[in-house]
Amino acid sequence: MAATAGARRTLIVAAILLFPVALLGILSLAKQNYRKLPTYGEVLSVSATGDTLRHRLPEFALENQDGRPFSADSLRGRMHVASFIFTHCPGICRQLSAAMSTLNKDENIRNAWAKTGDIRLVSYSIDPARDSLPRLREYAQRYGATPGLWSFVRGAQDSIFKLAIRGYLVPVQGEGGVEDGFTHTEMLILVDPALHIRGFYDGTKAPEVKRLMDEIKVLRHELSEKAKETSSETSSRP
Repeated sequence: MAATAGARRTLIVAAILLFPVALLGILSLAKQNYRKLPTYGEVLSVSATGDTLRHRLPEFALENQDGRPFSADSLRGRMHVASFIFTHCPGICRQLSAAMSTLNKDENIRNAWAKTGDIRLVSYSIDPARDSLPRLREYAQRYGATPGLWSFVRGAQDSIFKLAIRGYLVPVQGEGGVEDGFTHTEMLILVDPALHIRGFYDGTKAPEVKRLMDEIKVLRHELSEKAKETSSETSSRP
């Protein structure tokens, strides 16, 4: 009996000593295997060290609904969600704007924006000839857009089309399109602070909008972990 009791005590002590080690291993494994979103677009180059340069949004110069300059620098350094619409659109634009309005009203998104400014919402007009600045301001008010969080952007039509097709990798067409002369994407596009595309979501479908909201959190966590790793590497250098 004494030997059995002693063996039990040994097992208990061993378990107590090993528990922190096991817990540290589990936490380390979880940290290394957190989910990452894909990065869309072609690989442009791979360096000798293995660093990959991928497609990202190009430089551009447009204006927001208040007539202020709006460029790639307005988005660089923070994640954003983009849509392509026009204000007199008879079809899916209303659904896309309603979806963006849902994001605009979401408590998590609003709190993150208010605290850190780490997210923006952007709706690009593909019909700048009719979408004047007053028209865009009225449209923004109609959907309750929060100034600074959700911007409505216009510019030369060829610049907008080029940005959509070559930058955001989504289709847009004028002159003969199916909606009042236009064809454009139903997608909402999630872009990271480095201007890499990280997700496409059908803005006309509620489950897809919910997936977008969930993946905004995933991207935020990914960026947070990356910042911690960079900080740790910097602090460990001699």
